[in-house]
Amino acid sequence: MTAREDVFEGVAAPLSGDQSAAFGWRLAWAGGESGFQPIRHRSGYAHFLDFVNRADADARELSADPLALLRFLHTHIGELTADTELKEAATVFLGNTLAALREDAAWGPAGDGSAEVGAGRRSYVVQQVLERLAKPLTGSLDDGPVFASDDDWLHAFAASLAEWVDEQADDVLPALPLPVPAQPATQKYRRPLLPERTFLDAAGEPIPYGRRWGDDGPDEASYSVTSNLERFAPLHSVAHALVEYVEQVYDVDVQQIDPADLELLQPHEDVWEIVRLSPRSADGAPLVFVLTGFPGVMVEAGVLHSVPFPACGCDACDDDIQAVAGELEDLVLAVARGGFAEQYPVSRRMETDFAQVSTDDDGRVTGSRGGRGEPPQLSPERLSAAAARLAALPEGWQPWPLRGVVVDADIL
Repeated sequence: MTAREDVFEGVAAPLSGDQSAAFGWRLAWAGGESGFQPIRHRSGYAHFLDFVNRADADARELSADPLALLRFLHTHIGELTADTELKEAATVFLGNTLAALREDAAWGPAGDGSAEVGAGRRSYVVQQVLERLAKPLTGSLDDGPVFASDDDWLHAFAASLAEWVDEQADDVLPALPLPVPAQPATQKYRRPLLPERTFLDAAGEPIPYGRRWGDDGPDEASYSVTSNLERFAPLHSVAHALVEYVEQVYDVDVQQIDPADLELLQPHEDVWEIVRLSPRSADGAPLVFVLTGFPGVMVEAGVLHSVPFPACGCDACDDDIQAVAGELEDLVLAVARGGFAEQYPVSRRMETDFAQVSTDDDGRVTGSRGGRGEPPQLSPERLSAAAARLAALPEGWQPWPLRGVVVDADIL
C-alpha cells in the first residue's frame, strides 16, 4: 500500500511548468503578483515514504529535523540514487523539508531546468544537494572548505540552513522608501554630442551595440570578453559636462582630488582623474566622479554608494554608449534633485540600502531603482563615520541648493 503524502502542511500539489515559471520564490521575493500560488508542499514523494517505512524510520521526524534527514539520505544514498523514481521522490521530500523551514520559502525553477527551494537571497537546487551526498564529503569540491569527516559536512550544511532560517527576519524588512525629487532647475542639462563610431565584427559587419544578441541571448564565448572598449571613451566627456552643469546650476564646491589622497569605495588600478562635488548644504549628498582608463566612469554618491559606468563592459552585456550615458546622467541628476536615498546599517547583516528616483526636465518620474547588499570593504572607522553621517539626516539626503544666478540654458 502506497503511503499518503500528508507529512507536510497543506495539500500536496504538483509543480507544473506554468507554476514554476510564474510563481517561484524569486518572484515572491521581488514582490511580484501572479494567478498561481507558491508551491510549498510538492507532491510526488510517496515512493520515498515507502522506503522510509521499510528502513524502520519515521518520515515525520525526518521532516522536522534537517540534520537527521541529511544523515538518513547520506546513509542510504546508494539505494536512493540507483532507482530513478526513488531518487526523484527523495528529492521532493528533501525540498519540502527545506520549504517548511521558512514561512516565505517556496519551490521554483532553477537555472539548469531543475527545481530549487528558496526565499530571500538563498536558494537550494534540491537535486544537487542529493547528488552532493553521493560524493565524498571529506574532500573539497571546487574551492570549498575541506571537511575532516562526513558528519562535519552534514553539520555544516545543517548550520547553513539554520542561518537561512535566522535571515527571515531581515529578508522581510521593508525596502527603503523611494525619495521624492524636487522640481528640476530651470536651466536644463544637455548631453554633449557623442561621436558616432562603427565597430566591425569578425565577419566585417557593423556591430549593432544594444541589440546585438537575439532572443537566444549572448554567445557563450562573449562572456568575460571585452572588445572595442574605446566606444566608452565618450563617457569622460559626459562626466565633464555633468560637472560643468551642476557647478553652474547648484551651489557646490568642486575639487580635483589626487588619486593617492582618496580611498575609493571600489578600488581601481587605473584612475585618470577624480572630481569631488560637495553641495553647500548639510543634507546634500556629495558626488565623486572617478574617470578610469577602462575607459569608464565610477560615481560615488552619498557615503557608501558606488556605481561603475559601464556596469561591466563585456561583449555579452552589449552596452550601448548612449544608454550608458543616460544611466550616468540619471544618477547624477537624481542626487542633485534629491532623488537619492541610502541607509546604513540595515538588518543584522549590517547591509546598505539605497533608492534612486529619476525624473525628466519637467519633473516627471522616468524610473526608479534600489537594492540592499553588503557595504564596501572599508575600515571600521569609515563605516562607523558613514553610519553617523546618515543617522544625522532624519529626512535623508535632500536636493542640492540652487545658485542664485541663472546662466545660459544650454550646456554643451
